[in-house]
Amino acid sequence: MRRVTMMLAAMAVMVSLFAAAAYAATIEGTSAGDILLDSQLNDTMFGRGSGDELRADAFGTGGEGFLTCNDPSQPPTPCDFGPDTDVAKGNAGNDFINVNDGDELDSAIGGDGTDTCIGDALAELNCENKSMGAAAATTVNQLGPAVSQ
Repeated sequence: MRRVTMMLAAMAVMVSLFAAAAYAATIEGTSAGDILLDSQLNDTMFGRGSGDELRADAFGTGGEGFLTCNDPSQPPTPCDFGPDTDVAKGNAGNDFINVNDGDELDSAIGGDGTDTCIGDALAELNCENKSMGAAAATTVNQLGPAVSQ
């Protein structure tokens, strides 16, 4: 009986440890200029070196994200996974960080360089250049021409 109790206790501890890992993702760039996309989980993104584009707006609340979640033969339907808490850190280089995903739970932290951040509220943004809302989502893709959502 004691072994069964110990086994159940050990299983309960393991389930709680693995469940916490299922609700968060860490996304890391390299020393080159990267484009990083968030997941539908609570993410922590690190741009590392060079000029990076961190897009924590791929999955949004109320259809705010730019990814679609339906059959490609049907008209595009935005994904809606509900609010999430993303932390996007550009680190070195001139970074572009977008946390405009329909909730005010995210943080954009530019780091060294001249960084541009877009978010749902200015309180989310810690960059040299700040904008908020969907109107600000037209920007320069650092690896190509200007893009618009």
